[in-house]
Amino acid sequence: VVALAASLHTVWTDAAMATITRLGGTAAILAASAVMVGWLAWRRQTRLALAVAAAVAGAALLATLLKYAVHAARP
Repeated sequence: VVALAASLHTVWTDAAMATITRLGGTAAILAASAVMVGWLAWRRQTRLALAVAAAVAGAALLATLLKYAVHAARP
């Protein structure tokens, strides 16, 4: 398994994995959420747009609180 992982370690795969990792970052999540909320508001689904916004905000708050509660070292 280690040999397979080492064989996949190239400049191209490193760049691809870094890009995929950034898709889960705060900026990407907020941008995607803003687009979704905007689209829902444009379609006049206001309650659903508010629910999505509240869910994203709540998840961000919960993640931050858990990081402080657990005190796990960041890699």
